Amino acid sequence: MYRQGDVLIVPAKAIPKGVEPISRDKGRVVLAYGEVTGHAHAIKSEKAALFRDPKLAAVFMHVNGGETHQMPRYRQTDNIIGRDDDGEPIFETVIDGYDDVEGVALDHEEHTRIVIPPGDYRIVQQREYSPEAIRNVAD
Repeated sequence: MYRQGDVLIVPAKAIPKGVEPISRDKGRVVLAYGEVTGHAHAIKSEKAALFRDPKLAAVFMHVNGGETHQMPRYRQTDNIIGRDDDGEPIFETVIDGYDDVEGVALDHEEHTRIVIPPGDYRIVQQREYSPEAIRNVAD
C-alpha cells in the first residue's frame, strides 16, 4: 500500500473487466487533483494507465514496467529533536544511502516523490468526516 497526501494506492489482484480508460492530462496519468492548490498527483511515465469501473464507481491503475529511480533510504538516529503533543520523543531521521527502485514516479508539488512498482492498483481518494458531510480530503 502506498500513500501520497490524500491519495491511497492499494494493490489489487487484477483490474476488473469492463473498465473504461481514463484519458491522460497533458501527457500525465493524474490520480487526483488538489481542490485547494490546483496541484495534481501525477505520473508522467507511459508505463502507467488509469481506468474507471462504472459499476463500482472505482478507479484502478495498471503499471506495466517502469524506470529505475534512485530513492533515499532513511535511518532514525538516537538524537531527540523535539517532543510530540503527548510528550513522546521525536527522533532525528537522516538519509542513510540510496536504493535503486523500479517503477513509475508519482509526483506532487507538495509531497515527496514515491515510486510505484509494476502491478495493478485501486486508487482511493481519502475522505474526512465533518458534522455537515463526508467529503474528500484536499491538499
